Amino acid sequence: MFDPGNYNAKLMVIGQSVFGKKKMSFHSFRREAGEPMLDLLRRAARDTDTSGAAWTVSMPAGSCHLRELIFPFNDLAKIKAVLDHELARVLPFSLKGAEVRLVSHWPNARGGRGVLVAVVPANTIAALKDDFKQAGLFLESIVTEYESVSALFLSS
Repeated sequence: MFDPGNYNAKLMVIGQSVFGKKKMSFHSFRREAGEPMLDLLRRAARDTDTSGAAWTVSMPAGSCHLRELIFPFNDLAKIKAVLDHELARVLPFSLKGAEVRLVSHWPNARGGRGVLVAVVPANTIAALKDDFKQAGLFLESIVTEYESVSALFLSS
């Protein structure tokens, strides 16, 4: 799990399981003001043992918009059908050219459903993928900060 952060980048490397226990190591890197993501990735890969690793990156907080929405109905198919319309009412920008991801959902007390949605500009995702490719690193997934914290607890 790689979290580029604003001031300190953090990297958690989860290795192969040995006798039923996962090998984990944690690393922190000072991020210089304005340091490009590509330079940060190259430095992280150079300074840690990540050879052959699949990387999961936490979307930089300033690039991801999280919204909680509550619907009066419980059907996820219906929610997905109206999601863009509902998001357009609460976001200060157009959804055109944005990636929308349903991060989590839960039933509410009134028989409806709450959802947590992440919205990221598509060009932000493309730039992140390009940086990983140029650094020669295998990017397995991009997650939100919410998901990265969940994954941390699930992996321990």
